[in-house]
Amino acid sequence: MSIVVSPQPPHQHLMTFPGVLSIGECVDLVEDAAKHELEEAKIRVGHDYSKQVIDRSYRWAHLLKIPQLTEYSWLYQRLIACADQANEVFNFNIEKEFSEPILLLRYGIGGHYKEHTDVNKGVIGGRRISIVVQLSPPEDYEGGSLIFRKAVQVASTEQGSATLFPSSWIHQVQPVTRGTRFALVAWINSRIFDGV
Repeated sequence: MSIVVSPQPPHQHLMTFPGVLSIGECVDLVEDAAKHELEEAKIRVGHDYSKQVIDRSYRWAHLLKIPQLTEYSWLYQRLIACADQANEVFNFNIEKEFSEPILLLRYGIGGHYKEHTDVNKGVIGGRRISIVVQLSPPEDYEGGSLIFRKAVQVASTEQGSATLFPSSWIHQVQPVTRGTRFALVAWINSRIFDGV
């Protein structure tokens, strides 16, 4: 598996793994998702971040939770392998398993997610590495770029590529202006829960 590392200081890398999924695997995942009712994505609010609400002005997407102990176990193993290789650069004390399900996200026209990090309190406080896998070919949509404050480039739009970055990074998904963007998102947690 090849890896592309952006020129950033230690613990501030944006890493790209081209071809983590084949085009056929990407198509199959999107087609499988079409057989299910996707739920509208929510944001966490409140003092302890335990409450979740729909706020389309901040985040507008639909999602499907992909169960780990199913026919998708290969997907979990593939993303763990990416995280393990990326962690040779990140050097976090990470688990080699997922504490949360992988999410399949659908961003239609107008779909977006304003600036945020992937860590808060509770279970998500332990997130260390965020993984985004591009399922759509770039010609299927316009807009929808995943961009970061700290990185000099945006995430890869190559179908089947995975982008990995520290979960504490501020990032956003810009509004989709044409078509539909599908992606997977997942998080690898720290071995030591610090309640951040």
